[in-house]
Amino acid sequence: MIYSNVDFNVVYIDPSIEAPGDGTTPAGALKALPASAADFTDKTCYLIRRTPEESAVIIPNGENTNITNLLLLGMPNPSDLMYDFVPEEAKNAWGADEAKYANVKSVVADGRFQLPNLMVFLMHRVYLFRDGIDSNNYMLYFYNSNEYKMCVSFEHCKFGSKGIDVDNPEYAGGALTKSRLKSYVYIYYARMLNIRDCVINYAITGNSSNCHGIYCRFPEILHVEDVKVYSPLNYGSYEYYPLCLSENSDDGIECEIRNISQELIFNGTYEYIPCLIRISGYLNARIHNISVNMPDRGLSEVRPANLYLQNNLIYFSYLRDFTVSDITVNIPRCWRCTAPAVGLYDCYSSNYVPGIEKDVRNITINFCEDEENAIGSPISYSDASNSGSNYVALYLEFDRDDGGIFAKVPIVTGITVNNPRGRSLYINNARLTNAKLKGSMTCYNTVADIDKLETWFPGYALWAYDASHVRVKDMFINIDNPAYLYSQEPAVGTDYSSRANVFADKCNIALRPLTYRSDNDYYIYQGFGCNNEGEEGHFCFRCPNGIADTWSVHRTGGEAAALKLYNNNYNTTRTMVLGRKPFKGMELLPTTSGRHLLKMHIAYKGYTDDSDMFRRLIVSATVRDSDGNDSSYWSTIHGRWVDDSASEWINDENLTQKCLEIPLDLVENNPVDVRIYFCWFSSSGFVYIDPALELEPVVSE
Repeated sequence: MIYSNVDFNVVYIDPSIEAPGDGTTPAGALKALPASAADFTDKTCYLIRRTPEESAVIIPNGENTNITNLLLLGMPNPSDLMYDFVPEEAKNAWGADEAKYANVKSVVADGRFQLPNLMVFLMHRVYLFRDGIDSNNYMLYFYNSNEYKMCVSFEHCKFGSKGIDVDNPEYAGGALTKSRLKSYVYIYYARMLNIRDCVINYAITGNSSNCHGIYCRFPEILHVEDVKVYSPLNYGSYEYYPLCLSENSDDGIECEIRNISQELIFNGTYEYIPCLIRISGYLNARIHNISVNMPDRGLSEVRPANLYLQNNLIYFSYLRDFTVSDITVNIPRCWRCTAPAVGLYDCYSSNYVPGIEKDVRNITINFCEDEENAIGSPISYSDASNSGSNYVALYLEFDRDDGGIFAKVPIVTGITVNNPRGRSLYINNARLTNAKLKGSMTCYNTVADIDKLETWFPGYALWAYDASHVRVKDMFINIDNPAYLYSQEPAVGTDYSSRANVFADKCNIALRPLTYRSDNDYYIYQGFGCNNEGEEGHFCFRCPNGIADTWSVHRTGGEAAALKLYNNNYNTTRTMVLGRKPFKGMELLPTTSGRHLLKMHIAYKGYTDDSDMFRRLIVSATVRDSDGNDSSYWSTIHGRWVDDSASEWINDENLTQKCLEIPLDLVENNPVDVRIYFCWFSSSGFVYIDPALELEPVVSE
């Protein structure tokens, strides 16, 4: 039988046969595999009949240095692709068998079937299990050199322990305390590793030796598809994985991971959530459709006192060109997350590799929200308000580069994290959109548009650093927190020295204190602003050398509150802009076409010399014509400030009152965008601006 480029000799094995033969035909099949590793022969396909679990062959303990090509082939189903390769006599004799797997078992706890010179290996439709023994060592052990010679494939297989069928939803064999469900396969370096349509029962219980399920140091080409993992809770905190498939930061050719699921199962009093998958070091990675779920299913009725996530569930690192999408983690009774459920570490935003895809899409993570459903205790306010990457549920880092450039910032979109008693997200060097986050977050070098950001704690929902630009539609801080008294903590933890911008449409408390710097700041364009800060309609913006706040002072006939602009600390020539391009300012919509006067009413005091106003307080109006083109007009060169002493201002007195007039030619329903530029210093002065701007039609005489 030819498989790959090797002509294999077929040896038939039927563990249920009553009168075994020499293995040359199905009717004359052997009853067992060779009794010792040394008796296995090279270029042999051991074709094993699918039988009930009670009929199994034994995989021996030992080493064979002569084997380079070996197939452990459970008889394929007619629907399997390998069915086309097996001899016709096998199809006629065994093709219609109802059993799902051929059964191969280990009976030595420390046993290892070792093939150090392996080149081609296939295990197909085999249930590889231990029979009443501890899982102290890897059953299959392929420790070849790092020359990437070996091609290994597992298809339609199951890994576990006899009688401990945690993959069966009806299984209720009691809490698992012995070491049974780990240490299946060890591979050193491989040219190719394929794992497809497999079931892995996995838990770290009893002992902590050789704790991975399937381990590979590094395969150049990796393909994992349609794998289901069933994981009772661990008895300790261990960073081991049922699928630890590459650990190096090498330049693997490609990996494709899709349709991987893990079901977490309560296991008596054990408290630690097992990991799922680790992948590192690929030039091209395509990762899609991974899910981790924890239904209220247990191996017994007992539940633990605590529930901990202390190690990465899903870990990817050193990916250069990549798409990652459709990852779901749902652990609704855990609210103590001290390590990411999903982590992308040291990934690249630019590289020498030809490729155009750097996308992360549709990640949903859900942890416990209500105390009545929680097991154990959450992290503290001190932990939840830290500014770094600790305690986040989702970790996204794209700060690696080739050539010292960042040519393509990764796109991250469709992110939903529900971890209100902890932290939601750490993100570095990305473009984030369509995010809904419960739990505080930290970002570096990121442009972010967030739909909702909230925290259960009474402050510090957001930390933004190093040229991050964050816009939040709705930010909520729990100032009625029953456990932690609200003490005027800000919503945003970072200050001007962090060199980031934050703007919220709505926040129920102040983003930051109304403070600015007392020196000349070269980054005056950095700031923190909110349209509805603390209450509806309260606009506030602060930058290093200027503040705009909504005040109770107002003009009769105008808005109910005025904007108050001031800079009392440092006489800078740098300018605070309200509505900095490309963002919008105050938008007006004319109801008629033709010549109009744009009018803005202001009042000020505390300026001993107002002759500088023409360049210290500037207003621009951007007008769109009938062809869709924009033109800008300026108060300094297209308008005039006229006396407005007839206006009445309430809640302040001794004001100098002016009205700006700029003539504009407008098109009906084409917007007028008004921006304000302010750099007017006074140790005690300020300017009120009535937000009720007017577009007054000019009537021709």
